[in-house]
Amino acid sequence: MSETDDAIAGVIEYWTIWTAELCDKQREDFQRQKPGALPQLVTGQVIDDFQGRWRRGDAMRSSLISRIDPEKGRVYTQNSVYQLSGPGLHKTGIPRDYAQAVGEARVELSGLLDPARALDS
Repeated sequence: MSETDDAIAGVIEYWTIWTAELCDKQREDFQRQKPGALPQLVTGQVIDDFQGRWRRGDAMRSSLISRIDPEKGRVYTQNSVYQLSGPGLHKTGIPRDYAQAVGEARVELSGLLDPARALDS
């Protein structure tokens, strides 16, 4: 995928950007094996999928991220560009179960999405 290609493949909410923990040797090996990729991926809940891969409300996991544009709220992966909607999280590690990771993000972000609920907890 070209980094200048801005065609949005989908819109996701309750997103988390996951960064793998790598030692120096692992990072070197990763960069050699996956040039242009970061040791990151994004999970989230689908709002829209313009390529017809997922339904609204599905949990999704991306391919490896090539870059992130925080000003536009976009994540560029090896295969697609995703528009991030609303607040999200940044975590270290890679989730084993991405559907569970999306559910956990919804719980963690619930206080950010509804300040009145955050006061009740």
